[in-house]
Amino acid sequence: MLTVKDWIIIQIIMMIPIVNIIMWIKWLVSDKTNQNLKNFLIASLVMIVIGMIIWFLSMTFLMTSSMQ
Repeated sequence: MLTVKDWIIIQIIMMIPIVNIIMWIKWLVSDKTNQNLKNFLIASLVMIVIGMIIWFLSMTFLMTSSMQ
């Protein structure tokens, strides 16, 4: 079980560029990673992908509407 201290450390690690990507991969492929952390990372990735899709669609819409 992860403690509040563990979650704070995880959040700090996620704020560090490059390190966060490496740690996400490490945590996701490791069998020793807490299941709650894995679920959190998967949910975070889903939200990032959804955000990127919305951003891409918004930019596409704005670019096409500004060209007319």
